[in-house]
Amino acid sequence: TLTAHEGSALMTQGRWREAEDLLREGMGVARARVDATPGDYDALKRLASNSGLLAMMYLRSGNRAAFDPMSRQHLAQEEHLHAVRPDDVDVVADLGTAHTARAVNLMQNVGTPEARREALGEYQRALDIMEPAYARDPLHWVLASNYGRTQGYLGHLLTLMGQSKDALVHLRRAVEVADAMVGKDPREVRARTEQAEAHGRLGE
Repeated sequence: TLTAHEGSALMTQGRWREAEDLLREGMGVARARVDATPGDYDALKRLASNSGLLAMMYLRSGNRAAFDPMSRQHLAQEEHLHAVRPDDVDVVADLGTAHTARAVNLMQNVGTPEARREALGEYQRALDIMEPAYARDPLHWVLASNYGRTQGYLGHLLTLMGQSKDALVHLRRAVEVADAMVGKDPREVRARTEQAEAHGRLGE
């Protein structure tokens, strides 16, 4: 957990090499725990979390070659966890985010018409996974945040593709989710930030 927090902090500073070293160290520890206790759900969950952070680091730093295999590994780990405990909301949120991250990579680091179409599918898969859980628990912070951002990203992509009518459905949904998050805790800066971004995409 400590290496994850430190690695995330280094990412926000753009210190990619240091973040990678730290997150890989954390992954090694998590992998050793999994090897020592095969089938331990919490250990598998920790390993998947480390994989997700490393994949996110590669995405943010633009390292497409490293992102793709790490994101596939992360996705497989989250799918396994979801199959074991489909009611784990944290895993649902992380699995949805794994698909969203793959879509963002296709948009930012590939950008071809084919990549846009593939990104549409990844965004939709993410929403299909998160939608039922969000309906049951709309105030779960991580799930609501991931679900709302994915709605906004999908709406933005549809806007770029000239599908404004379909885009509005997702952009308005993103605003609804963000407004609800702010309503839960008006002092939460991250909620305010996501609310502003959601309204910005809709305005655009």
